[in-house]
Amino acid sequence: MKTLKQVNLLIEKRGNELYEKSKNFDRIEINFKRYTAILGKMEEIAKHEDFLIIPVLKSGVFTLKYPEYSVNILFDAELLEDEVLVKADSYIVSEHETKKEWLYSCDFYLSYRVKKEDSYYMNNYRDSVTEIFQKQGRKEKELLDHLEAAAKSEMLKSFLGFVNVNGWLNYLMEHPEEKEISKKITEKSESGAETKPAKDSESKGQKETKEHVVRLNGVRITTSNNKAVNKIKSRKVTRIMECWSVRGHFRHYKNGKVVYVHPYEKGNGRKTPKKYNV
Repeated sequence: MKTLKQVNLLIEKRGNELYEKSKNFDRIEINFKRYTAILGKMEEIAKHEDFLIIPVLKSGVFTLKYPEYSVNILFDAELLEDEVLVKADSYIVSEHETKKEWLYSCDFYLSYRVKKEDSYYMNNYRDSVTEIFQKQGRKEKELLDHLEAAAKSEMLKSFLGFVNVNGWLNYLMEHPEEKEISKKITEKSESGAETKPAKDSESKGQKETKEHVVRLNGVRITTSNNKAVNKIKSRKVTRIMECWSVRGHFRHYKNGKVVYVHPYEKGNGRKTPKKYNV
C-alpha cells in the first residue's frame, strides 16, 4: 500500500511539473478524429512509398486530443548518423486540466525513412514504478518484469501518434500540392499571455514575440520560429530541417573497433559550426 501511494504521488508531482514546463513551448496538436483520418491516408500512401520521420520542430510539445483527456509528449530531437534521437516525457491532462499525470520518460531512436509505424527502438525508459522500485532497492527481476510489461503497454502508443503525425507532416513537405493551410498570428509577452498589438510608447520595456498558428491538413502547429513557419507554408518541395547538426560520437563496430566520428552537418542549407563536449 505504501508503494502504491508513493507511485501515485510521483505520477501527480511529475505530471504537474511537465505541464508547467510545457506551457511556453512550441506545439503540434491534433484531435483523435483527424488523427484516425490521417492514419487511413498514410496506410494507402505506404503501399507505394515510405515516410521521412523527422520531427518538424526540433523541440516542443506534441498533443493528441481525445474527448475526455489529452496525451502529451514534451520532446527534444537530435539527428545522429543513421537515425533520429527523440528524448520524450509523456503525460496526460484531463479535459478541464484538473488532473495531470506523468506516463513515462524515454529515449526513442527512429529510422529516417520507414514504412512501418513501429520502426523505432527505445532506451532509458523511466516511469513512476521504476523510480520508486529503484529508491526501494527492489530486486532486479521485479524491475525487469515491470519494464517488459511497460514496453507492451497501451501508453507507449502515444509515441506512435507522434511518429505518425510527423511522418504525415514530412509527407506534405515533400508533396506541397496536397497542403491545406490556414494561419494566424498572435503576440505574446514574456509571461506567455496573449496581448493586443501595442503602440510604440506602450511596448517599451516589454518584450513581445509573434506566435504563428498554422493549421496544416488537420494538424495545428504553434511556433514563434519564422523559418519553420515559412517552410510549413511553402508551396515548394522542402524539408523542415535542411541542416541539422550531428554531434560527435563513437561508432562501435562488430569486430570491437571503436572510431570517433567528428561533428558534421547533415543535409543541405546554411551550415553553422557547433561545439560539443563529448
